[in-house]
Amino acid sequence: MTALYVAATDRARAAATAGDDASEVGWFPPDELPALAFDHGELVAWAVAHLRDRVGRTPVFFDLLPRRFRGAELTAAWSAVTGSKRGLAGELRRWVTSGALIADGDRHHLDRRALARLDPLALRAGR
Repeated sequence: MTALYVAATDRARAAATAGDDASEVGWFPPDELPALAFDHGELVAWAVAHLRDRVGRTPVFFDLLPRRFRGAELTAAWSAVTGSKRGLAGELRRWVTSGALIADGDRHHLDRRALARLDPLALRAGR
């Protein structure tokens, strides 16, 4: 049986450490994975697709950014998660219009309550 946990993290802030069942460990971009055992490649592909589908609709994406961030940092995080800049302009309009993304001088910050209203899954779950 395989358990799969999905998370987004800044690899500069998360150390990967080998455990008792692995002699080596490392962070890899999803399109540059080494050979994986069993169906683990399919599971990683599913996890990446899930994360990319949810990007911009949940605070998990914004957890990759500092509390107050510049536009370039937002663009870099978006590109890292999605693999391109495609779709960012539309999401920016939606975040700003909804009040989820707030300009604060030359930086921005997130209103998590406003963002939660944009997430249809959160609304269905009653959050």
